Amino acid sequence: MLVKNVSNKPMGFGTFILLPDAEAELPAGYGPDHPSVALYLRKKWLVPIDGAPVQELTEEEKAAQAAADQQAAEAQAAAQKQADLDAKIKGLEKMNLAALQGEAFALGIEWAEGDTKAILQQKITEKLQAPE
Repeated sequence: MLVKNVSNKPMGFGTFILLPDAEAELPAGYGPDHPSVALYLRKKWLVPIDGAPVQELTEEEKAAQAAADQQAAEAQAAAQKQADLDAKIKGLEKMNLAALQGEAFALGIEWAEGDTKAILQQKITEKLQAPE
């Protein structure tokens, strides 16, 4: 199957690499029914040149693809939220006592004048990790 890479990234097909804006014949076994080729064709990152028709998805396949895309987006959002939380917790280690007191106040955490830096870090970390 003769195709053109219209994306701005190189694409790998086994040991064969198709550079951006390059045209080439795909290796054996990489036809329009191959999962990665089908994805690239569906996303329009790969365009058939030889006039081979791109397979259209059925309604069931479209619904399954939409559900998979939504799950992937939710997983990515959860991972990003966890990464942000981890970064914020790590940043607590670098804060001085006054900054920790301000952060505790902003989060609605009660603290006493005798609380140490470690105690405030603990309270803030617990508040940030608490389920919403």
